[in-house]
Amino acid sequence: MGEERLREIGQELRRLRTAAGLSGVGLASRAGVPQPTVSRVETGRRVADPEVVGRLFRALGLGPAELERLADLVDQAYAGTATRRVDAGVSFRAASGTELVHGARQVRVFEAAVIPRLLWTAEYAVAAGAHPAGAASKVGAVLDEAGRRFMFVVAEAALRTWPGSGACMAGQLGHLVDASERAHVRFGVVPGELAPGCLCTGSRSTTMRP
Repeated sequence: MGEERLREIGQELRRLRTAAGLSGVGLASRAGVPQPTVSRVETGRRVADPEVVGRLFRALGLGPAELERLADLVDQAYAGTATRRVDAGVSFRAASGTELVHGARQVRVFEAAVIPRLLWTAEYAVAAGAHPAGAASKVGAVLDEAGRRFMFVVAEAALRTWPGSGACMAGQLGHLVDASERAHVRFGVVPGELAPGCLCTGSRSTTMRP
């Protein structure tokens, strides 16, 4: 069904382009896209972004009703021919990351720019705009579950970067210290200036081996 819709879109684009007296090069120039994109669409093949197809139709100066009809056709075509990713059903499903963590006995996390989500305080989460306070607490509660081991490594920049005004950081850093003192949690910081193979853990410098 989706492939048929792609061919239909291509036929519509070619018909409308010809009726407007435009060459493929002319339409591409008007829409601000490469000329091969026009050829790709007209021969019924997918392009990376369906918005590009909409841009081609809009460049033809069509009326609102016609544009709406064509937009529906594009939506149907691209929904019906979406390429299934190897991680589909994981990264695109709400709370899938938390489910994976709940099913793991050993969790290793590295973050270069932000605090690892499992270690967020409610205030940090609210400032980051990613979680309601209650949801952040629920995610962090994974650390309290028995039989698990956690290793967190962050770049120093993650501790020097904060969301919002930064008012949440005093409590957030205190929470990191408390978490690092748990027997089943290891927490390390990679300094901005670091010799190869070194990791700062608390006040110590430790060599990390493969």
